[in-house]
Amino acid sequence: MPLTNYEIALGWSVATRSNVEDLIRDAVQRPMIFSLQSQPVSDGNTGIVTLDQQTHWDGTPVIQWLISIIPYAGFSALITKALGGFTVDSGQVSIRTRNEQNGYGTWNAWMSKPQPGIDYRTRYTNSGVFVTELIITHRIVASF
Repeated sequence: MPLTNYEIALGWSVATRSNVEDLIRDAVQRPMIFSLQSQPVSDGNTGIVTLDQQTHWDGTPVIQWLISIIPYAGFSALITKALGGFTVDSGQVSIRTRNEQNGYGTWNAWMSKPQPGIDYRTRYTNSGVFVTELIITHRIVASF
């Protein structure tokens, strides 16, 4: 039973969404607990600070999902479910994530594939290969 209600699907399809915790657990094929965190999707504008230290407002919320550590098999399953595989740099997804009322809402978004060394680190241990400090970025397009 998942502890949270975060869900994701390839393309803008609500019908094919999967719970992120279940998706990762099924790929790893063993019970595990991990923490997926996210800031709420805001209803307001989003400010982006560029390299010249200028703030630009585009009105498009950008949210990030943060996972401290998961087995590589779970990471691979998540990227495959969301983008169709590692050869795709970004794509349309349907997500269910936290909203400002501290509940959950459903949005269409563009997801960027996490980049190694920037959005995550890979750790090799005696127990296997793990992805740590994972950041998954979603650019919200529309809500339902």
